[in-house]
Amino acid sequence: MLLENKTCISSLFSFEVLLSFALFIAIIFNFRYKIYVYVDGFTDVGVGKYSYFMAMVVVISFIDLVVNSMMRNTGRFLWLAIVFASFACLTTAISGLYVINKLPFRFVIIFYWVSVMILSYYSVLKLKTVKYHNAIMVFMVIFIAYVYYALSFRVTNTTYTALNPVYFVAYFMPIVLFLRIKLVKIGLLLVIFICVVLSYKRMAIMAYVSSMAVYFYCLYKLNSGNKLWKNLVVFFGALVFISILFFAYKHLSMVFEIDWSSRLSSLTQDAGSGRLYIYQRVIDAFLSEPSCWLIGHGREAVFITMGEYAHNDLLEILFDYGLFGLFFYIAFIVSLIKILIEMKKYQYPHLGAYAVSLVWFAWGSMFSILLSQTDWFLCLTMFWGMTIADFQNYKAKLAEYYYENEQSGLNDSQIINDCNY
Repeated sequence: MLLENKTCISSLFSFEVLLSFALFIAIIFNFRYKIYVYVDGFTDVGVGKYSYFMAMVVVISFIDLVVNSMMRNTGRFLWLAIVFASFACLTTAISGLYVINKLPFRFVIIFYWVSVMILSYYSVLKLKTVKYHNAIMVFMVIFIAYVYYALSFRVTNTTYTALNPVYFVAYFMPIVLFLRIKLVKIGLLLVIFICVVLSYKRMAIMAYVSSMAVYFYCLYKLNSGNKLWKNLVVFFGALVFISILFFAYKHLSMVFEIDWSSRLSSLTQDAGSGRLYIYQRVIDAFLSEPSCWLIGHGREAVFITMGEYAHNDLLEILFDYGLFGLFFYIAFIVSLIKILIEMKKYQYPHLGAYAVSLVWFAWGSMFSILLSQTDWFLCLTMFWGMTIADFQNYKAKLAEYYYENEQSGLNDSQIINDCNY
């Protein structure tokens, strides 16, 4: 009989779990505030209540990390993220860009996304399931999509190009793909697709399409050793879903008079909304100051010195934190990719959802401002913590099942299939 890592109800009241649930609520209210700031053009100044909440989360997460590190093995990806954030704080402190009394909350902003990942990681490790987190996430997607849809009509720009907050919604896509109930999954994917189409953001539509391609490829690879009919189910399921998206796109284009063909064709004409020119400016500015090549200029130095973001995390980090900071950042990304490879090796059932999270992160990191405005991708960092912890629990279950059946004569694929079932 398959041994399962059963959820201990008392774990629901553990400190990490309760705080991770509080993070969900905080992210929702912060999103609502941020989108009002974005749409209405308010200036976000001063240190508000949410900033103090962030500071509390950072302090608690590191206490939690120290305590848990003494009792269990902490994932390398967490330590690499901490090293990167620590170096970012160091360069920001010595850069002289900020007065001393503003530095503490700059450090909080740098560390916050790492803290969210730490808390979500340990909460799922203790619960041994992600079902409670996923249930809350479903309501978050619906609420955030509704707020985005409602407030989008307040934008006076008729070309819809001002709807960058769509990424708040789109980065929930990996979490939606984690769900087991297919109708709920398809419904929420359609909701995200509607938001993406209405946003008129080229990166968002390309990221969505490529994410679905990667997801169905992962499904195919997970089923490659199974019977032919399972592969046919994946194939026809992909066709049906693509058909739904196509009809939804045609309807939205007609109702809202959105011309995506001209929007995409203008990509070469406007040099990616001027990004190529921005990239060249950042590279030239970096090369002009050899003294800052190693440690950079400090957090948001690109924006402070040039009045705009680099719209590319590699260039942003290179200018802000130098070659050392870029090395630590790439090391963290490599650790996430290694986990993906390991998931494929173990045939982790949520391989596709995790792969999609990396696809969205790659698009956002290459063409947006994720590491400068970390609020945009907090749901991704929370997803990584949850999913990698769930993968650790899955491997523990697999090892336990291997031990129980080592004399049964089952081969590796049979054991993995039983565990996935």
